Amino acid sequence: MFRRGSQGPTLPRDNNKYHAKGMPRMRLRRKHLVIALSLLTFFYLVIRPRADLPIQEGSVQNSRSGQGQGNREDAAAAAPPPPQPLQAPPGQNVSPGPPANKPNNGAAKKDKKKKKKPPPTLFEFEDTDRHREEARKKKNKNKDKSAQSPEQGQVPPSQQQQQQKVPINDPSGGQDSKIGTPDQGAARPWDVIDQQVDVARKEFSELDAQKSKPTPRPWNVIEKEVDSARKEFEVQDRMPKQAPERPWNVVEKEVDAARNEFSRSEASKGHSGTSGTYPGTVQTKPNSPLWEERKQKVKETFLNAWDSYRRDAWGKDEYHPVGKYGTDMIKGGFGFTIVDSLDTILIMGLEKEFQEAKAWVKDELDFEKDAEVNLFETTIRVLGGLLSAYDLSSKDPVFLQKAVDLADRLMAAFESPTGIPFASVHLKERRGVPSHDGGSSSTAEVSTIQLEFKYLSYLTGDDKYWKAAENVILKMKEMKSLDGLVPIYINPYSGNFYGGEIRLGSRGDSYYEYLIKQYLQTGKKELVYKEMFDHAMAGVKKHLLGRSIPHQLLFVGEISMYDPERLSPKMDHLVCFLGGTMALSSTEGRSLDTSFPRSAFTKLQEEDFKMGEELTESCYEMYHQTETGLAPEIVYWVHKQEQLVGRTMLQHKPGSDIIINDRDAHNLLRPETVESLFYLWRLTGDEKYRHWGWEIFESIEKYTKVSTGGYSSIHDVRSADHIQSRDKTETFFLAETLKYLYLLFGPDYVLPLDKYVFNTEAHALPIFSPPEKWLSRTVSGALHDDEKLKLLIDKEEEEVADIDDESEEHEVMMDDVNTTQPHEVAERKEEMDDEQPTSDDSEPTTNLDEEEEEDPEMSEDEVDQGLENLAIDTGDDEESEVPEVEVDYDDNNGDGEVDEATKVKTGEAEEEEEEEEEEEDGDSDTDVEDGATDEEVPEEDQDPDQNDEDEGDLTEVAEPETGERVL
Repeated sequence: MFRRGSQGPTLPRDNNKYHAKGMPRMRLRRKHLVIALSLLTFFYLVIRPRADLPIQEGSVQNSRSGQGQGNREDAAAAAPPPPQPLQAPPGQNVSPGPPANKPNNGAAKKDKKKKKKPPPTLFEFEDTDRHREEARKKKNKNKDKSAQSPEQGQVPPSQQQQQQKVPINDPSGGQDSKIGTPDQGAARPWDVIDQQVDVARKEFSELDAQKSKPTPRPWNVIEKEVDSARKEFEVQDRMPKQAPERPWNVVEKEVDAARNEFSRSEASKGHSGTSGTYPGTVQTKPNSPLWEERKQKVKETFLNAWDSYRRDAWGKDEYHPVGKYGTDMIKGGFGFTIVDSLDTILIMGLEKEFQEAKAWVKDELDFEKDAEVNLFETTIRVLGGLLSAYDLSSKDPVFLQKAVDLADRLMAAFESPTGIPFASVHLKERRGVPSHDGGSSSTAEVSTIQLEFKYLSYLTGDDKYWKAAENVILKMKEMKSLDGLVPIYINPYSGNFYGGEIRLGSRGDSYYEYLIKQYLQTGKKELVYKEMFDHAMAGVKKHLLGRSIPHQLLFVGEISMYDPERLSPKMDHLVCFLGGTMALSSTEGRSLDTSFPRSAFTKLQEEDFKMGEELTESCYEMYHQTETGLAPEIVYWVHKQEQLVGRTMLQHKPGSDIIINDRDAHNLLRPETVESLFYLWRLTGDEKYRHWGWEIFESIEKYTKVSTGGYSSIHDVRSADHIQSRDKTETFFLAETLKYLYLLFGPDYVLPLDKYVFNTEAHALPIFSPPEKWLSRTVSGALHDDEKLKLLIDKEEEEVADIDDESEEHEVMMDDVNTTQPHEVAERKEEMDDEQPTSDDSEPTTNLDEEEEEDPEMSEDEVDQGLENLAIDTGDDEESEVPEVEVDYDDNNGDGEVDEATKVKTGEAEEEEEEEEEEEDGDSDTDVEDGATDEEVPEEDQDPDQNDEDEGDLTEVAEPETGERVL
């Protein structure tokens, strides 16, 4: 039993006989004592505690005695199930922890060691009551602790009942403690399981009951009240919505409600022609974040220019950002920049800026000015701006009242012998003022007022504006044209075109633009304007189109009516309006989609749309092929190699399709190209037009932005290293260029093209249905094929020839009348300050055919000087052939570099004088000699629109810049 070396010393043998005899008795006594103590100890530690245990259904006695084996299943069924961890609900985590009913074995063992007592003495067995009481207190204390805080891993009652039940005394039942453990003070799991389970079940039931109670929440998430809340919502949804305080095209979130409001208001006025919705007017996809960000960039640019103008030139007509000052074009100013920008502010949703501008219009804008204003510029900018602001501001009466006051004053321009309006109007005296360069008005000026005057008649119910504007177009329809193409000047006294120069640039552009837009404005009812537009575009295709080299880009040139075979490749930036207008004419405002595919086009529609696409691409190349990415004012397209002889690298870059002369290299931040990009994107949905527009915008930001605030036109776009500012912000930069860029980058449902037309200054005017009685002279059958068109052209030429003969007889008769009754002529002379030729002068523009018959060599004089030998023009020769007038606009006096142009015109006038002396017996020699000045030389010989300064003064309406839509 013992290891080696561990035994103690051996005791010596006791040989005493007495000792040997008494040894067995002593050993017996000791054995009896040990046995007794062992029995008492066993009874005290084992049998006595068993009497105090709560025995359930006798399962413990049966199991220990070996009896009642058949009742073990009943005992197992009665025993509580072992605890199981709670299942975490979806999306939640339950922190792991020890089960509630399973004691910690390690802690129990430690308690055993700490609380273990020495063996009891004999006397301790007698104090049974005291020990029972101590055991009962410890047991109750453990119960209270377990009932105060249930464990985290406690199993719900529903799950406990489903689990398999295990007998209490079975060691495999998951209990660490066993029956008969002598450690009386330790907490035993089998005697507290039932109590813990009951407490935990009650606690869990209370918690579950609290969680099942719904908390107060909004109506649309309370499950039990969904039905009642839905009914309440439906009731509110059926209630009529109030009109938005801001224009519908600004509040994108309220666009549907606002569109319904607009339709109801139109229907209440009897607008039966605009109540329908055409395909393609509803946005098919939301605007991407990229284009929303770029749209905001355009708004920031507008605010930069606007805030600078407000800071330095508030209330002035024009702004000079470099010098930080403003100027007026007439005495007292007109606030052109403010009025021209009203609808742009509304479209961009700038409420603060709009209220400030509106207050200025209401309190400061006054038309009682002792000054002359240009009819064309004032109509498209001021009258158009007021009418558009009236419509987009929920019909604010302030703008309509101002518009009526201005229109009543402008009506004086129509008081001419023929109804063709004079170029200018004196506002205070309310009288028309003829042009100061011979009395002729620009064709575009007199034919680009119809949209504004017609809409004003519709708003007021007064047809005087309608009739005055309509008479002009109907008279022009009866005049002679070259396949629908008309010269750029018209005389208000004779009612005939003046000169023979034909172009779609300055002084001629918007005549063609307003033909198709008048047709669209009144719901496509006035078919006569569609016929005139189609007739004119047939003439453009026949006489004005050309292709450049090397990229075969399509361009629109210029010709003379007397020599239509000689095409000049000169093209103003103003011509770039035509691409978008051709596309608009083909679709009539409908966007191409599945319900209106391009495959459904007629032959004429496809030709016009293709022409619009190619012209828009050519205009984009005018920007793309320059070093700055900005287009010049005028280009000459290369269509012959001879044009490149003698050109410098600055005038023509190798591989480029354009020639940029020194005097044409300036950029005025014009809108025509981005206008066409806007139309093509709206109608086709092709994103390339938006990307082209973004390139142009980036170039504007890079080269025209002024460091102190604002944006300015520049002198030369050909070199990015030598940018020189012209120190002027044109009003159309805010009114047109930035507006079209903002719409190009914005969603496609703002200002839909089947609900609005834009005037030539980009002011949006709604489409409406006028009274039928106003349409009696303009409703006719439309032309749809080339044969009918050719018959119409031949018939028109025959009628014009008869009219020319009658006009010749009428002039001879008027000469006799004026010799005896000159009072009317004298009045006109006084108004013109002796600068206007009277009816007895030998006016060479009374009859175009008569001019050609009387002076067969005159055709060379009437042609733009740039047409002659254009392919090899260089240096001074080119400048002498295309004379221009340099005007000092800072002084607003019209003085400038006119010596060279005057010399050219004077020489031409002398040549014309000699020819007229031979044919007319010298009747007009004195007039020609005295009148060989700038004012009386045919305007097309000056080619004034090539000026280096293209702004002009409203007081001098005949200055060339007014025809270019630049003040």
